[in-house]
Amino acid sequence: TVAVIAMAVDTVAIMADMAVSLSVLAVDMAVAAMAAVTAVVVMAAVTAVVVMAVDTVVMAVTNL
Repeated sequence: TVAVIAMAVDTVAIMADMAVSLSVLAVDMAVAAMAAVTAVVVMAAVTAVVVMAVDTVVMAVTNL
């Protein structure tokens, strides 16, 4: 019975280790996804600003 209990404890410990590493991996992936989304949003905003600036310049030039 002692051996069986020891095996059970070992198994539970291994499963807990796996669960912890999996959750850490999930958090890492979530952070990476958030960073990617943020980067895309920032790029879109910068692109919009640049397009607006170019539009303004073009309109000013054509008005001259």
